[in-house]
Amino acid sequence: MAVGARPIAARLPNSLSESVGFLLSKLAQEGNDLIQRHLAELGIKSRHYGVLAVLDHNGPLSQQAVGELLHIDRTTMVAIVDELERLGCASRGTDPRDRRAYRLELTDAGRRTLESAAQVVARGNAELVAALRPADQRQLLYLLRQLSRV
Repeated sequence: MAVGARPIAARLPNSLSESVGFLLSKLAQEGNDLIQRHLAELGIKSRHYGVLAVLDHNGPLSQQAVGELLHIDRTTMVAIVDELERLGCASRGTDPRDRRAYRLELTDAGRRTLESAAQVVARGNAELVAALRPADQRQLLYLLRQLSRV
């Protein structure tokens, strides 16, 4: 904005402010931006956190299985795993059941990073929903889980 310029008093049209898809997308972007800022302290991104959390919860998994759980395409998944290996947070090896597939495993450094990241993400999540009463926060989480079939 130019120096001395007044901010534009623009509002969303009803077609957007009443659109569940638009509002979810907007909130997801705001939430991701907030979490990314918090995770930057640890040198990781939200996509790294997701993979680490899935591996911690499930144990070693194929790269494809992790990608499917998190809805990450193969090309992006390869890049994420490359980054996690470079950070020392995950290791990638051949799956003993299918030598064509890669199996991912959390390292000790990955577990430590995940512990710190979980605290950072919890703070970010609390900040994201701070305007809501605790009962509304629980209701929002319930509804989001219902919609995402988790």
